Amino acid sequence: MKTTVFQFDKITVSDQSINQQVDQYLAKISEGNQYLDDGEITQAMDILKDINYNLNAECREYTKATFSQHLIFKSNLTSRYCNGIFKAKFDQKQWMNPHTLRRNFLEIYRHMFDINH
Repeated sequence: MKTTVFQFDKITVSDQSINQQVDQYLAKISEGNQYLDDGEITQAMDILKDINYNLNAECREYTKATFSQHLIFKSNLTSRYCNGIFKAKFDQKQWMNPHTLRRNFLEIYRHMFDINH
């Protein structure tokens, strides 16, 4: 999964770009859940690891001291996106534990879905 770390404080990001990125996350979650349904725990763990790598990269960008947070709140979608990224990352429990995979996929899905709705 290759996502874009949006630099909201430096460039204007279109709603379409944000929606496409959310769709990428949702597709990866669906793929991870399919692996779980098929009993392929290792592959599902790899998907969650990949998702979290991308969430971490975005969280790092959006918490930089130089990041102008007031700029992101000019757009409701941008605000919901940043908020959803943080919630998707930090609402997971024991993400390295195979027994919590489905719950963690659900948490990420819930927050990504809420961005667009």
